[in-house]
Amino acid sequence: MSLDSIKRRREERLRELREQMRRGSEGGFLDEAIEVESPKRYSSSSYMATRREYSWDQEDDWGTKEEPVEPISSRFMMKAILSLFLLSFTFLIYKIDSPFTTPAKGFVDQVMTREYNFQGTMALLEKYVGTPSILPTIDTPMQGSPQPVWNQVRAPKKYVVPVSGKVAAPFYLDGKGIQIEAPGGSEIKAVDQGWVIFVGTKEGLGQTVIVRHENQLLSSYSSVDEIQVKEQDWVQPGQVIGKTKEGQTVYFSMQMNEQFMDPVSVITFD
Repeated sequence: MSLDSIKRRREERLRELREQMRRGSEGGFLDEAIEVESPKRYSSSSYMATRREYSWDQEDDWGTKEEPVEPISSRFMMKAILSLFLLSFTFLIYKIDSPFTTPAKGFVDQVMTREYNFQGTMALLEKYVGTPSILPTIDTPMQGSPQPVWNQVRAPKKYVVPVSGKVAAPFYLDGKGIQIEAPGGSEIKAVDQGWVIFVGTKEGLGQTVIVRHENQLLSSYSSVDEIQVKEQDWVQPGQVIGKTKEGQTVYFSMQMNEQFMDPVSVITFD
């Protein structure tokens, strides 16, 4: 077989292959290809709603799933409803006079009057942060100069005089309270803000009002006439709780951590 015949056969073969490829591209095997459904068109609102609904269950580029994000309004409403429930519950336990509500009242009183542990907080700050200061010290102190020392100075508590008068019987006579002599009809005032925990008659003392203050302090006022407060009332410093009786002294006592203290040591009487 000559070289020319071989070239012609090769060229014919190439033409046949080209023809087959051309026919295939026009409608051969491509016509039998699987039809691909064109993507549906969604409106922007429906698409975003669907995306928000199912996006939490999809993974991102790092393979982690997005957690569903609760709307801020829902969280706010839940907190508001819970706060309203707690407020209503607290109001009811003070309005219902029942032995079942007594422990709840005691718990609320303790929470409202319990002193915050400032000393423990300051010790923790000094241990891990350093000496507290408003602004950091920039200048290096000179050698031999006095160094500032953080001293916790707490101003003494100022209490209101319970009744204007003079001390007729001092604290050391019974170790519990003092007798205050005042004109009849004089106003008896609360020495500090607090909860009225008792209004009634005490044996040997007469009509008595007891108020619980902060720092586990109790103040007691006896021989009170025309009482103007009731149990579970919140009184302010200097608020009138009653008046003195004509010809009788007012018995006044204070307890700190269940220990009687001399009122004259913290209150200045005439």
